[in-house]
Amino acid sequence: MKKLAFALIGASSLVATASAEVIYDAIYTNASQTTFQTLTDTGSTPRTFKADFFSVANYTGINDRYNITGLSFWQINWTNALTANVKADITIYQNASGATSGTTAAFDTPLYSATVDFGTQVMAANTGYLRNVDLTGAGIVFNQPNGHLYGISIRTRADNVENTLVTPGLVNDTTGLSAPVNYVGASPNGWYRDADSSGTFTGADYRTFASPSMSNLGIHLEGTAVPEPTSMIALAVGACGLLARRRRAK
Repeated sequence: MKKLAFALIGASSLVATASAEVIYDAIYTNASQTTFQTLTDTGSTPRTFKADFFSVANYTGINDRYNITGLSFWQINWTNALTANVKADITIYQNASGATSGTTAAFDTPLYSATVDFGTQVMAANTGYLRNVDLTGAGIVFNQPNGHLYGISIRTRADNVENTLVTPGLVNDTTGLSAPVNYVGASPNGWYRDADSSGTFTGADYRTFASPSMSNLGIHLEGTAVPEPTSMIALAVGACGLLARRRRAK
């Protein structure tokens, strides 16, 4: 496989939600979210339909569930400046098998599937674009402990046509390690490319670059913590007790 690096010319700000926290981030390298991973892609085709599996950040306290509020991902334009009606078909999965070979399905149980329209725009050649999707109100809930693998697939289109010159982007290790180091969360080395154009992902679609340049799909996820039901009950019982004491005190 061929590895191509791209200069980041510009990036839009991430979706901002007041109480959201970053629960997975393969795009940035630090907490201040000012330093980007190096953008990379494969020279092999087809490359418009990619996917990855990942585990979200360590849960703390009662934060063992998250409502997903925002998704950002890298998109690469490979060619000279053009005007394109850019869209992305995005699916988020509850489960990922982590299959790296064979015919086993890599993802199952979709939690969200939609086409997002980024509009018509002029895009520069060999440029990375940070695409942001507001998922507030989409009803996506991650409810598995840290270490559980979720999945996400992204299919890009320009002018309603899959064009290998507009693709989901990968991030590349530049530190000499065996894989990109995520700022938050974790992802096994590698990603999936729909190599047989079947429209689905199996272990046979799993791909990596040669070490030390193994790469992951460039994605960033934000969510708001949802307390456990038992914690909510405890809070309700405590509130009832407090009200009862106030009434007795009157």
